[in-house]
Amino acid sequence: MLTDGPFKKVFTKLLSPVFDITPASTVEGSMEMNLPILDEAAANDAAVCKSLLKQSTVLSYSSSSDPSMEAKAEKTHCERGEPVGNYTCVCKMNIAHFSMYAVGPFTTQESNNSNSGSSDGGLGAGAIVGIIFGVLAVIALILVGVVLMKKRQQASAPADPNVNL
Repeated sequence: MLTDGPFKKVFTKLLSPVFDITPASTVEGSMEMNLPILDEAAANDAAVCKSLLKQSTVLSYSSSSDPSMEAKAEKTHCERGEPVGNYTCVCKMNIAHFSMYAVGPFTTQESNNSNSGSSDGGLGAGAIVGIIFGVLAVIALILVGVVLMKKRQQASAPADPNVNL
């Protein structure tokens, strides 16, 4: 169902299981949903969870819809919900219709139309520092190689330049 159903375009980015809710009778109004985020880093670090929730939303699909339709994203990002079992990072959102739900990436029309100025589109400070250290390490290895080659050339050169072997 995930690879060929309504969630097929986002199934590799889903952060929660897909829940299928079919009420026994007509439901009016909305219901608060708490969907656990299945990300170990988010479960162990409140700051990571908070950041992930701001980049996530609830994706839904109604079984009464056309079967060829895709899951639709809500128009807002997740809020922090109450823990669900052992899962401490939880997406909370009010849902007004019932069917299939999962947590996935949250994008706005603005972020889809503009690549410049995006706070989540570039490399983080840690990645930049890592790249700099990597480049410096490669340069250091090259310099050490050049110094070793020069020392070997000097060690293998004859002591008397007039002696021809």
